[in-house]
Amino acid sequence: MLEDVTNRFPSLKIVGTDYEPLSLQNCRKRLNPQIDLFQVDLTKISLPSDTFDAASCTNVLEHIEDDVLALRQIRKILKPGGRLCLTVPAGSGLMDAYDEAAKHYGRHDRAELIEKCERAGYKVLSTNYFGAFLFPGFWVVKKRNQKKYASLSYEEKLKLATQQLASTSAGWTNRLFYWVFRLENALGQQLPFPFGIRLYVLLERK
Repeated sequence: MLEDVTNRFPSLKIVGTDYEPLSLQNCRKRLNPQIDLFQVDLTKISLPSDTFDAASCTNVLEHIEDDVLALRQIRKILKPGGRLCLTVPAGSGLMDAYDEAAKHYGRHDRAELIEKCERAGYKVLSTNYFGAFLFPGFWVVKKRNQKKYASLSYEEKLKLATQQLASTSAGWTNRLFYWVFRLENALGQQLPFPFGIRLYVLLERK
């Protein structure tokens, strides 16, 4: 993502953060050395306040128990009127072995996430689900997993999740997802989806 933003907007000052040092090391190997990378705990951000015009937080919030605190910390480093693009796993009732293996504290619904963002001091500019076309099959799999794998240990759930990820990395699967999401993106600009695999929110600091 940092590469994409840098290539499209080379004049911007880009900063990347992650909680895991190994992730930052891997990024450093492939990124332009002019991009600053910092290890950051989103519940206690040490970066300067009122500094950034925009931030992106993609599939991170679900890993933080006090997600409202994390949202407030991100708000602190944004300039007044600064924007935050947020994506999270959707469907609060769909937590399964995969989510537990990934150390998710929860999945989110639209109304619940909007309430938390407003409580943290943001104005909601837009929101929508994505993965809507894939959601019926996704829902069936999640519900099956809840019944089938609830009694497994964490280590067994982690092994299962790793195997599932490997099975969905085939080239034809990625191509299918690419075209489904392209079609969905075009439609999603015109109409809101009532459900989806992920939830997107665009926020503005009040």
